[in-house]
Amino acid sequence: MGRAGTPYRAGWYSPSRWASCGDLAHTGSDIPIGLITGAAAALAAAGVALVWWMRRRKTDAE
Repeated sequence: MGRAGTPYRAGWYSPSRWASCGDLAHTGSDIPIGLITGAAAALAAAGVALVWWMRRRKTDAE
């Protein structure tokens, strides 16, 4: 309930106004989530393989 001369109007911040939006805000990024998940999984697998390979190399040297 704004006073006279202010830019605020009654009901502008009401929850019913935003209830019809329905979805999350658009962040501007159109990269598919599967691509991000796949890249993260590939990096994790590469890290695991590198640790395994270095431990194997160290054990063979002894």
